[in-house]
Amino acid sequence: MTTGARVLIIEWVDPQDGAIKSFHYDKCGAAPKEPYSESLFRRALLGRFELAPRMKREVYSGRLKLNGKEHIETLIAAQNYESCLGDLEHYEGVKSLLRRTIPVTRRVLGDDDRITLTMRTSYALALFEDEGAALDDLHESVETLEDANRIARRVLGASHPTTAGIERTLIFSRAALSAREPAAGGGCVK
Repeated sequence: MTTGARVLIIEWVDPQDGAIKSFHYDKCGAAPKEPYSESLFRRALLGRFELAPRMKREVYSGRLKLNGKEHIETLIAAQNYESCLGDLEHYEGVKSLLRRTIPVTRRVLGDDDRITLTMRTSYALALFEDEGAALDDLHESVETLEDANRIARRVLGASHPTTAGIERTLIFSRAALSAREPAAGGGCVK
C-alpha cells in the first residue's frame, strides 16, 4: 500500500491480463475510483500469503519496465515489495533488493526523505534479524540506524512516528550487537 498526500493506493498485477491495477481511496472517505478493486485484491490474498511477495514483485517489475528505476512509483513499489518480504521474514530478499534500491532512492529523493529513511531502517532490520548475520552485519545495522535516526530527528522531529520506529529498531539492533560482541576483558562471543 502506498499513501500519498490525499490518497491511499493499493496496487497489484491482474492475473488475467498481467496489467498493473490500482485502487485509490480518498482519505476523506469518498468512494473509491474503482469500486470492485479492493474486494478483488482482498479475495486474491485472503489466506494466501505466499502469493503476496509474487504479486508485489510483479508490480515492482512492472513499474521498473514502465517507469524506470528512478521514478517515485517504482521506488514506492520497491518499498512495498521489501516490506512484504520483511513481513514474511525473507531477509535475504530484503537485503538484496535494498542494496540495489537504497542508492537510487538516496540519489533521487535524498537522505532526508521519509521513504529513504524507511528503506534504510528496513535494511538494517533485515541485517540484524537474519539468523546468519555476521558481526559486521550487526555493526552495519547499528551504524545505519544511528545515521537514519540522526537525520529523522533533524528533519521529522523526535515525536514523528518514523523517528520513533527508527529508535525502536535501533534499540533492538544494539541489543543484538551487544549479545554477539566479545565480552569486556577478552571473554567469549555469546
